Amino acid sequence: MIRQRGSAQMRYSKAKKQNNEKIVLFVVLASTVLMIGLAATLFLIFRADPIQPNMETITFHDYHNLDPNSLYVVLEGELLEDFTPLSIAGEIHLPYDFLLQHFSSRTSPHFYWEPELELLTVTTQTELIRIQPGAAEMYLNRALHPAGFAFQNIGGVAYLPLSFVEPRFDIRANLTASNLLVLDNTMSWQTTTQIIMEEEAHIRHLPDIQSYIVETIPTGGVLHVFPVEIEVLDEETEQYITVIMGEAENYTRVRTSSGAIGFVYNEEISEEMQFTSGYTVDEGMLPPLHSHEPLIVAWDLVTVSAANYLPATRVVHQGVNVMAPKWFRFEREYYTGTLENISSLDYVNWAHANGMQVWPLLFDYEDPQVATQILSQTYLRDYVINQLMQAAITYNFDGIMIDIEGTNPSNQVYFLQFLRELSPIMREYNLVYSAAVFVPAPWRGAWFNHGEIGRVVDYLAVMAYDQHVASVANIQEDATAGPNASIDFVQTAVRDLVAVMDSDRIILGLPFYTRIWYIRQNEFGQNVYEQRHVGIQFGQSYFADAGVPLQWSEEYGSYFASFTTMEGDQEVTTLAWVETERSLELKARLVEQYGLAGVAGWQRSLATPGVWAMLDYVIRQ
Repeated sequence: MIRQRGSAQMRYSKAKKQNNEKIVLFVVLASTVLMIGLAATLFLIFRADPIQPNMETITFHDYHNLDPNSLYVVLEGELLEDFTPLSIAGEIHLPYDFLLQHFSSRTSPHFYWEPELELLTVTTQTELIRIQPGAAEMYLNRALHPAGFAFQNIGGVAYLPLSFVEPRFDIRANLTASNLLVLDNTMSWQTTTQIIMEEEAHIRHLPDIQSYIVETIPTGGVLHVFPVEIEVLDEETEQYITVIMGEAENYTRVRTSSGAIGFVYNEEISEEMQFTSGYTVDEGMLPPLHSHEPLIVAWDLVTVSAANYLPATRVVHQGVNVMAPKWFRFEREYYTGTLENISSLDYVNWAHANGMQVWPLLFDYEDPQVATQILSQTYLRDYVINQLMQAAITYNFDGIMIDIEGTNPSNQVYFLQFLRELSPIMREYNLVYSAAVFVPAPWRGAWFNHGEIGRVVDYLAVMAYDQHVASVANIQEDATAGPNASIDFVQTAVRDLVAVMDSDRIILGLPFYTRIWYIRQNEFGQNVYEQRHVGIQFGQSYFADAGVPLQWSEEYGSYFASFTTMEGDQEVTTLAWVETERSLELKARLVEQYGLAGVAGWQRSLATPGVWAMLDYVIRQ
């Protein structure tokens, strides 16, 4: 019975278990159907969400409504719809102002276009080219050559062919099969990211999966990355913020090999396939010709030819390796461009025999008519250059230094053009090319474009003095007495120059003189300032003879002294910031600090042997 009873219980339990399994299976099936239904419902509800990509292709020309028969320019990552180059005699021409705007660098050519003469002057570091529209010949470094290119004047604008432009500018041009002229600046191209596609990818007009396809890139195709910044409104702050277009949508803005611009989905880009262009570009200036040792230049105040032969002129100063005598002046009665020349071959031979180069000065002080009347005319600039080169050959110069100080905002363009045109000729004759410029001061104005000068000369000598002056006549009412070259003034001048040119092309000009001030009062109770310039030794002994000690000023980096005397019933205050070996050494130390080319001293006869010895030690230690 127990046994039977047990068997019945077992059958009951088994039946119950089977029923429970059926219930569980039913619940699972019902849940699955419910989930599938829910998913289907949700799909139907939200199927408007842009999941399916747009696979329709619209060409770059059609999308932007471009005429397929017209030529358009793509400048790196931008379509220039409003700019159209010209095709002349089957060659593409670009206007010179466009080239200067987009492809100008320190080593790029400079264009000087004179519409009234229909004359284009192109200067590079090694070329001086003059040509007129349609001319079969051009002047290259003052010699006549076949032009070799079709320069055109259209509407007063100079247009140049790509065959002339590409070898001289930082430019790479590619005319694609889709009639797009793709232009790249090879300087920026070195840092431009490129992508080699591992798989086929679609480039879309906008960073959106439903945007039309502009082009399908095959495996191995190359894309060039050109991100662009745009401003969008931040809804939370209600302020415009700058973002990279396409970045938020996980797209990258690219240009294809055909010149089309669009967006590629980031997930289709492999980091391993990204690289930077390998263009080799010589982005540096030609090295200065005299670069093998630090420079110590002695500016030599030679006013007449006979002074070249005086015993005082033939003194060899310790450490000096360049003599720069004042040998060339402009004839200024009629401003014909004729140079007054007091050069001496005997002086040059003496300097060479003592291990010194000779860089004569072409100088003019404070006469704006030199630039306005002479340097403004092309044929007179050529005339001046011809005279300098003939003298260089005759007298065996090693270089030439230009010191023309009468420039102002209205005539500076002519002075700069003269420097540009002289530069390749100096290279042709293997002459060291330098220019002397002053430092902008409150009383003087900023009349030199130091950066532009620095890109055409081997060396720029900055005259870091005359911080405070009374006037050209040395007398002025209500002036401000002050140091001739405080250390802060000099250091600021160096910093400003280093910011716009290579430091190893800068020569620091030092004053070998002290400016002594005399202050009186006129009948109206106003201060009247008179000044005189004296050499280093005289400046020190002047106050010593007066029994007045020199006191060092940390602020100005020089010694200071003053005393008061009576002239009749009038009180006269005498004061000076005195230059000494110590003050000059403080300035000369800037050569090592900023990596400058060396120093130049104005002028040699005012210095002491101790000054030359100090400079030799500081510059060459």
